[in-house]
Formats: sequence, structure tokens, C-alpha cells
Amino acid sequence: MSQSPPEPAANPGTAAPDSGRATGIAPAGIALAWRAFDALTVHELHAILKLRVDVFVVEQACPYAEIDGADPDAEHLLATAPSAGQPATAAPSPGHTGPAGPLLATLRVFPPSGGAPARIGRVAVAPAARGTGLGAAVMRAALERIAERHGAAAVEVSAQAHLERFYQRLGFARIGPDHTIDGIPHVDMRRPAVTPSA
Repeated sequence: MSQSPPEPAANPGTAAPDSGRATGIAPAGIALAWRAFDALTVHELHAILKLRVDVFVVEQACPYAEIDGADPDAEHLLATAPSAGQPATAAPSPGHTGPAGPLLATLRVFPPSGGAPARIGRVAVAPAARGTGLGAAVMRAALERIAERHGAAAVEVSAQAHLERFYQRLGFARIGPDHTIDGIPHVDMRRPAVTPSA
């Protein structure tokens, strides 16, 4: 895995953090699907990049290079609403958009490597889905995925500073001072390695 710069945004949106849901459960009707970069369809990749640009570049008025070259090294989570006429539980099959509707949230996960912890970044929730628990649900899904694939592993995020409490509720703690990335205050946070439950 190539080393990428710190994540410029781990942000479930700029609205107040949502209340969350039970571990691994997305709000009703939302399908969660994991994709390796090479398994993303063109439409899925476009939807991911569009949502990230809409949130991190347009909404936050922060002109930076969203396409950073690190996506091929990450696994991507897509949270989608069902398309009209499709059952709420219909999830897209690997490598296909399937019946999934609009992308409501996304994030990317980098596995632990060379003694470095796993990392979660580019956490983005569409404005229409904020306040529903989706931000917390996708973060819990990412933490579960890391535990399933890598066992007990520490996890880091470079969070926008105003979301520190959101990440604290997920078990993250500050590991450094505030710093600025592309004009936005951030704080590095870590969740200690947690042994998966049997």
C-alpha cells in the first residue's frame, strides 16, 4: 500500500452529529455495500466522487484536489437508498450498482500496514441524510469491517475539529493538537485496538 497524506476530511456532514443506531445497522431502507476500488463500477465511482466533491469542496467552499491517488489502496463503503419500486433491503451485488438508488453516504478504509493503524477517511453524508443516524451507522460498519478483516487494530481519523465529540462517542480520543488542512481545523484521533467479540 502506498502511503497517502493525512485525510483532509473525516466529516459526516457539517450539520450536528447524528444520534446513531445499533452497531452495524443502517437506518431503515438503507443498503450498505463494501467495494474494493477495482470492483467499483463506473457509476459507483462517479457517485462517490460526486458526493465527496459536493460535501468537501462545494459545501465547505474548500478548493482542494479531492482525487488524491489514495482511493485504489482503500476499501469503500457505499450507503444507498433503494431505487423507486425496489425493496428497501435490496443491496447491490459486488461490482454492480444493482437496485441501489442514490448514494447517501460513503467512506474509505485503509488497512493497518507496517505497524501503522487502520485509517478511516473521506466520511461524507449527503445533506438529505444528515440527522438520521447514517453517519454513526457507516462509522460503526467501518469499525466492524476493520475488526472482521484485521482483528484487534487501532483506528485513526483526521476529523474536522467541530466533529470531535461525534468521534468520541465512537470511542476515538484526540492524539494531537488542532491543525489546519486546506483552511479547515482538524484534529487527529485514535480508537485503541479492540478485541472483536466472539
